[in-house]
Amino acid sequence: MKPSTVRVVFMGEKPLAAWCLERLLELPQVDVTAVCTRRPMQVWWGTQVVRSLAERRGIPIVKRSHVLSLEVDLILSVLYPFVVEAPVLARATRGAFNLHGAPLPRYRGCNGVSHAIINGDDRFGVTLHRMSPEVDGGPIVHVEWFPIDPMETAKDLYDRATEVSKDVWRRWLPRLLVSDVPTYVPSPDEPSFFHPRHSLADKEADLNWPAQKLWNFVRGMDFPPFPPAHTTLSSGRRIELRAQPGDGPGPAGSGKSNPVRPRARVGLAQVL
Repeated sequence: MKPSTVRVVFMGEKPLAAWCLERLLELPQVDVTAVCTRRPMQVWWGTQVVRSLAERRGIPIVKRSHVLSLEVDLILSVLYPFVVEAPVLARATRGAFNLHGAPLPRYRGCNGVSHAIINGDDRFGVTLHRMSPEVDGGPIVHVEWFPIDPMETAKDLYDRATEVSKDVWRRWLPRLLVSDVPTYVPSPDEPSFFHPRHSLADKEADLNWPAQKLWNFVRGMDFPPFPPAHTTLSSGRRIELRAQPGDGPGPAGSGKSNPVRPRARVGLAQVL
């Protein structure tokens, strides 16, 4: 190993994490000594691309506890679904950093894109931060903000956040490798919400809600391949609700948004 080599343990899953790992492996000064990822299982995004990439490149896939026996300069995490313990984080002499797919401290935990739409937020962001044993805690390096389109669904916003995350990774990775990462601690007055993995379990919508609330809820729950929002009719039948092209705010066919008097139409996708 060259004296200038940076020894990295990478943690993550999903296609974004695989993309970030590939960029890391392109750098000659980086030695990815181990990868931590989810055990083999079925996943909603298709295949376990981080695991497959590590196997192809001959990188050991280890449990977090194994990191305690490694010499580590940096721990880098992208969409890693588990809490990393303090002793593991402490192994990284140059620090441990996480790329979180939502703005911090506002949306800690899971499903940030859905909750942002449901809450009626007009902007979203992705966050690079120093890791701590608290879920999505630690000082913040950078939040990249961008507007939420009033017509987009949770899946749309997730896809856009993925592309923004790639740009953040490109710009900040060189600085992470040389420890040029100023951080700041968010004000305790900033709103902060923690949402667990199953925070969207209640998908029941009320058609008597105000139009904008209903539209936001349906968009926020629209994330294939997961079931969409639904409502139960007085007859007892349950119907699925999906955001349909041309449905949301504004006059039909106008292509314009009217946040004051939204139509908030939704598609009745399927009678269950």
